[in-house]
Amino acid sequence: MTTIDWSATQNRIIQQAFWRIGVVPYGEQPDSEQQDIALFELNALMKFLAAKNLPKWNQTEYTFNTVASTRSYAVTNANAIGIGRAWYTDADSQIQPLDVYSKEEYENLTDRLVTEGTPSAVYFDRSLTTPTLYLYPIPDAVFAMTVQLDRKMTDWESSSGNSAFEIVPQHWIEPVTWKLSANLSHVFRLPLPERDRIEAKAENLMREALLDNFKSNDNGEVVFTYA
Repeated sequence: MTTIDWSATQNRIIQQAFWRIGVVPYGEQPDSEQQDIALFELNALMKFLAAKNLPKWNQTEYTFNTVASTRSYAVTNANAIGIGRAWYTDADSQIQPLDVYSKEEYENLTDRLVTEGTPSAVYFDRSLTTPTLYLYPIPDAVFAMTVQLDRKMTDWESSSGNSAFEIVPQHWIEPVTWKLSANLSHVFRLPLPERDRIEAKAENLMREALLDNFKSNDNGEVVFTYA
């Protein structure tokens, strides 16, 4: 039995979108001009969604070692928008969970700049140019930390598109493909009833996908709208 590692590249999404609107016959490939038009539409869609709704794609584990007397740690993953869980591994290889503080909770700690000890909480500041983690108390030794980062969507910078889709959950592929189909249906001037039908399906799938919201760790619950 053949094992299939199911994934989707930008080219496959573009191809599928053209097939769905009937601009490219099923089984054939879009030409270079059609490909360029669709890639522009796809990347514009990603930028729009990232700016308007900030839904997370998924989570990834980010590991680092603390430095004694150092409370802040830059996160090198530029797509990080929040944290779900955090913990450190102690000398007995046991996992010790940390509380995830909001901005208000962290700033209300009057001793956060001076108290040292074993970390019990973490705050993630995504408002900075470089996302930053703050530990409380300030570590007084080396601890092996792990933080589960929420990551945002991205666009495609290469024709393969695999680097982007490595951080995209599979349930987003269908709504993105249908939304691209809807956008292309306008570009290629499909009959209005057909455009409306495709747009309605795309909008419905987008709203369902956006139900997978994340809890902001600095400003409380984030509520998204898509209109």
